[in-house]
Amino acid sequence: LTVVATDQDIGKNGQLTYNLKSYPNGTANFDSGKFTIDTNGSIYLVDSLNREEVSLYDVVVTVTDDSLPFYASNVSFQIQVLDVNDNNPVLLDNTKAIATSYSATINESALVNSEVVQLYATDPDLSENGTVIFKFANESHQLPFQMNETTGSIFVTHTLDREIESLYSFDVYAEDLGNPTRQSAPVTVYVVVSDVNDNSPVFNSSRYQTSLLENSENGTLVLQVFATDI
Repeated sequence: LTVVATDQDIGKNGQLTYNLKSYPNGTANFDSGKFTIDTNGSIYLVDSLNREEVSLYDVVVTVTDDSLPFYASNVSFQIQVLDVNDNNPVLLDNTKAIATSYSATINESALVNSEVVQLYATDPDLSENGTVIFKFANESHQLPFQMNETTGSIFVTHTLDREIESLYSFDVYAEDLGNPTRQSAPVTVYVVVSDVNDNSPVFNSSRYQTSLLENSENGTLVLQVFATDI
């Protein structure tokens, strides 16, 4: 960007000097030092920007002539910082703290489509750069769960049986829709399948037989039977 000023005087009276100050929008406490202006009125960036910290700068350019006393004129404008996809999504727990893992317990009698766990994520970028979807880190076809990639809800897709599998663990991550995309670090989900009384006790034999002397004393062991319940 270049600003142009003119002065119809001659000599030093017509020689111009530019000065620039820039402030985060809404504040005028200090010069941000992000921009500078040269003797031709061309404005340059001199320090790195971070849109997530400051997205708009108020700029004031003052031009003065070299006369004594000098005359001055000001022009004000704004510089908007556009977004780039420079932030990874971050997975969050249900308190919106950074998630280190997810844990859930679900009854083995849970119906198909029952929600197991809800994932959350954040991405401070804008638009598609900050729009997040959720994914399994590995193939999920062997899991009795599926995920809504848009909402982050993980739900039951097959009948559960604690006696066959009582604990599932798998990794998930969040991915934004930027180009190129950025991904969160993977986080492990632990799902404990809790028991319901869905099995009858079973004797270890279908038929028992024994013999006993007619003069056996009271308290004599007749037979030991065994049964199990998984």
